[in-house]
Amino acid sequence: MSFTNTVKNEILNSRLKKDCCRYAEAYAYLLFFNLKTRSNVKLKFNTEADAAYYRSLFKKAFNTQSEIEETDAKFYLRFPLTPEDILISLINCKIDRQIFKCENCTTAFIRGTFLSCGKVSDPQKEYHAEFVFKNEQLAYDFLQILKIVFPLSRLTERKGKFIIYIKDADSIENLIAIIGAPNASMEVMQTAIFKD
Repeated sequence: MSFTNTVKNEILNSRLKKDCCRYAEAYAYLLFFNLKTRSNVKLKFNTEADAAYYRSLFKKAFNTQSEIEETDAKFYLRFPLTPEDILISLINCKIDRQIFKCENCTTAFIRGTFLSCGKVSDPQKEYHAEFVFKNEQLAYDFLQILKIVFPLSRLTERKGKFIIYIKDADSIENLIAIIGAPNASMEVMQTAIFKD
């Protein structure tokens, strides 16, 4: 299992307590999933546990009902997305800053973004975390939010995609801790101590 999967599995096992934070996480996940429809959302997952997590999250965040469908060893969620203003914001690829209701909503938004399009390298090999975007404006907007918490974040373009990355061990350790993976964060810290 990759280190990214280890981090994501740990995040999926931690739950956000406040409704506004769950909303921010769900909104970020869908925003960076690059939706192209106004009717039904269809999401694919590798495990039933992942699908169940998102089914619960979207139900709490958007008050939407969905069923888990299994096809060819993949698990799918399909549901209508409401309210309309959120759907329009997602389709227009804009971050609606009004979703940040409390001091923890920003980290919940970063968490949802990481679950949707984030990666982190095995700290034994290198210190590198990144978010991969197809839309330049969304990447730039997300960078402004991320820099509030992680000022060393940078933006670059690679093969037609826009990458926001973090290269220092302390920032990566803090990033994965605040989004819900303290055990993986501890592994980064211990590896950095050992390498030093």
